[in-house]
Amino acid sequence: MPTILNGWHRGERVIHDKLNLSESMATAFNLVQSYMPDQHRIFHSHNLPFVPITTLDAEGRPWSSIIAGASGKPGFIQSPKENLLTMDVKMWYGDPLIENFKRFGKAEKTLIAGIGIDFSNRRRNKFAGHITKMTYDDDLHVHLDVEVNQAIG
Repeated sequence: MPTILNGWHRGERVIHDKLNLSESMATAFNLVQSYMPDQHRIFHSHNLPFVPITTLDAEGRPWSSIIAGASGKPGFIQSPKENLLTMDVKMWYGDPLIENFKRFGKAEKTLIAGIGIDFSNRRRNKFAGHITKMTYDDDLHVHLDVEVNQAIG
């Protein structure tokens, strides 16, 4: 499957210019894939005890959260297919993700992006997409289904 990007957006190009990377980054957008290769799927579901993510609030501002399973060990993320991550997360009160969840189910999609980092070897895999299903209970056990439409290692 090919990349879904047709180039960098204006903000990315400005940063590339400021860092003198315009030439070297000119076609790097081709590395962003519209699905997760098997190695990304395995990485997310077997290697990570937590994942930093970003969602948007009602005003479109980005907020970061660190998500993890109740045990704090790898395995809270599963990838049943190449464009899907399912996450069983234990949140805490006051996390901005909780407030951003309240927007779920309205006309706009709930966008999400994250980066998995294996500190033992510095490997990083990024994903972006939107939440297609979300449930949580009073104890803040959260289940997310994330449709991934951008992935890069």
